Amino acid sequence: MAVQLGVHIGFTGPMVASGDLLTVMTAKQDTPIDTIGRIISLHRKAARLSQIDLADLAGIGKTALFDIEHGKTTVRFETLARVLKALNITIRLESPLMPQLEQQLELARQDEQDEHPEADDAER
Repeated sequence: MAVQLGVHIGFTGPMVASGDLLTVMTAKQDTPIDTIGRIISLHRKAARLSQIDLADLAGIGKTALFDIEHGKTTVRFETLARVLKALNITIRLESPLMPQLEQQLELARQDEQDEHPEADDAER
């Protein structure tokens, strides 16, 4: 029996305290990348930035920003991340397995600290 996993993408940014804009802003025919593009466009306009201004702030080309805002699926994640950072938007991934992943990451951090205690001493 296969386990089905869903990933919820929640957005927060300067205009939205928190919440799931995918539900609020998604038209029935929109894909997740369409929704992300619409959210970016909304935030850009609220910040009174042109596409060229935001592209410059993010360190990307204006064509890449246009592609993101129009839901092009071939945009690199690194490019998208630069735009999100410039607009102070974060993406939070949630799934039923996230607590397990967080526990594994914490154990790995503890192992790293146990192997290199001098790194902790240097920070103090």
